[in-house]
Amino acid sequence: MGYRSLLDGPETIARLVGRPILEADEAPNDSDKTLTVPAGKSWEVLNVRAELTSDPTGGNRVVRLEIQADGPSPNLVYDHQHQSNVLQPANVTRYYQWAPEAEDQAAFMGDDWVSFKIPRLVLPAGFGVRVYDSEAIAPANDNLVVKMLVMELAVA
Repeated sequence: MGYRSLLDGPETIARLVGRPILEADEAPNDSDKTLTVPAGKSWEVLNVRAELTSDPTGGNRVVRLEIQADGPSPNLVYDHQHQSNVLQPANVTRYYQWAPEAEDQAAFMGDDWVSFKIPRLVLPAGFGVRVYDSEAIAPANDNLVVKMLVMELAVA
């Protein structure tokens, strides 16, 4: 019989090193999304990508990213406030990215893409990553898609 280490097996390696997971909320007609770390896990946030398609309702949308702590009423832990000239008007699609390696941009590139640098974030179970239009111009008609790449770690 061969030697077996306590560290044998993909589950153990995933627990020690983590495994990449793509979390997403693609439900239509909502401009406020929160992705929550499940029980027994922690997430290192590698990249958050949002796509907002605004409806014809007039007004400038301001897409923001927040980290909220677990609790009966979420407590704000981190709030990424970007440049005031990164506004999204009505009836267009814009793409947003937040990542530790990203460059902070002061305006949309090519009129539709912007990225922001965030600190390295490792979130415990129950914490949420919220992406939303802080102006709530057309919350039930704008379409926000959020995809987040995380390194998921099992917590014993």
